[in-house]
Amino acid sequence: MKLQDKRVTATTEALNNIKMLKLYSWTEQFEEAIDEKREEELKVYWKRLLVSMCTVTSFYFFPQILSTVVFSTYIGTGHSLDLATAYTVMTIFNNLKV
Repeated sequence: MKLQDKRVTATTEALNNIKMLKLYSWTEQFEEAIDEKREEELKVYWKRLLVSMCTVTSFYFFPQILSTVVFSTYIGTGHSLDLATAYTVMTIFNNLKV
């Protein structure tokens, strides 16, 4: 929000003083400054979007793969998987998903 405020302030300042900007040919400098502020703002939004995408993906991906990893690890350590154990673990995982 701070970056957005800086950009909006610069844009408002440029619009309020448009006659002076045109008179002294400062339009390009102000346009470049506003564009730089917008690029910084977009970088922050992009990082926020990436974190959000990773979080949402984690919410859907990890519960689906959890049972496979747990059962593979359990069998890989030399234990025997019987129906009662598998059913109990699957019930617990389904309750955790909710």
